[in-house]
Amino acid sequence: MLNACIASFYRHLNSEFEIIVVDNASSDNTISLLRNNYPELIIVTNERNLGFTTANNQGLSIAKGKMVLFLNPDTELRNGSINKFLENCINELPTTAIAGPKLLNADGSFQVSTWKFPNAFNHFLELFFLHRLLNPSVYPEAFLTKKCNVDFISGAAILLHRETAVKLNGFDENLFWMEDVDLCIRNKDSGGITQFFPDAEIIHYGGQSSKKNFNISIANQIISKLKFYRKRKDLLNFLFSIPVFFLHIISRILLFMLISPFNKVFFKKFLAYLFTIKKFFQFLFSGNINPT
Repeated sequence: MLNACIASFYRHLNSEFEIIVVDNASSDNTISLLRNNYPELIIVTNERNLGFTTANNQGLSIAKGKMVLFLNPDTELRNGSINKFLENCINELPTTAIAGPKLLNADGSFQVSTWKFPNAFNHFLELFFLHRLLNPSVYPEAFLTKKCNVDFISGAAILLHRETAVKLNGFDENLFWMEDVDLCIRNKDSGGITQFFPDAEIIHYGGQSSKKNFNISIANQIISKLKFYRKRKDLLNFLFSIPVFFLHIISRILLFMLISPFNKVFFKKFLAYLFTIKKFFQFLFSGNINPT
């Protein structure tokens, strides 16, 4: 997927650009493949997996372009719309703005990539699987047919002026999840905005890394939300989220325990939620942890 992502830049992008790949201790032949196919790439190799946020900040620290695009490796530029997107952002995007393109699923269908800022009520709905029917944090698709301001965008594709990214100190490396929410809300606190550009399309396959380790993905999704509320000093959402997440974890342990005999993925998720309940209490009693 990373090879296809990089190839799509050369196929569709007309602007002058540099590509920085930060490799989080991959165990396959990623580095040799990239160096053979794209010798001009700037490659940073980490001896261990430092996570999405730290890796992006490493790339930001050596980037030279006027604009910086943080992009997941499981993405592909779809067509020439990316050129118009970049041209508009370079010439018209306020220096304090964060921009995001439309994300598409592999079949070309619309993928949700913009949301309103989260709160504990959203997590309460998720506890009962009601977030798929009654999700107040999701913008109606009809609202997203033209350029508009939103609360935050998916971290799969985030474009902003490099100087702004540097002023914001990049992503919060204490967050293994929620880093896109945090970046957008810190930018808003500084007087900035977040804009969605539906005319620019990028395919996002989604969740490829998280599928490899449910322990890390599930535990970090939950604990990073608590870290986010604590960082924001949002005491109400923080305190209300604690029992909601506890019930969420326990209910998933019971659910996946019951259905685990039918699918090995369910069994892996059962184990992951057992891992998560341990990390959940470690966080509550010891504070800042990285559940890896």
